[in-house]
Amino acid sequence: MAAIAAAETIELWSERPVIIEPPNDLYLDGGKLGGFLLETSNGWDFQVLGIGINVLSAPRIEGYPTAALNQFAKSPVPLAELAAEFLNRFETWYLKVPLEAVARMFAGRVG
Repeated sequence: MAAIAAAETIELWSERPVIIEPPNDLYLDGGKLGGFLLETSNGWDFQVLGIGINVLSAPRIEGYPTAALNQFAKSPVPLAELAAEFLNRFETWYLKVPLEAVARMFAGRVG
């Protein structure tokens, strides 16, 4: 759900398709744009989701293509707006969309 929400949000600024590479990466135009980390508590009943998206710049790593959202956006991406849009989309996918539809959308975005 988070990967779908992030991909949709990024596409608002990039106007290019975002590919989900399981288990935890996002790719834009062939470069790694971001990733996810899910931590489960051993003693508590909760999980923490960490999300990293290269917005302003991307690390340059020899032989490892990377991407930053600002490379593809028509104007600089406002970080607060990006975060708010992601959270709104994540809430929709998490609370309002049946799991079968989530699975279909996820499968359609896997590269």
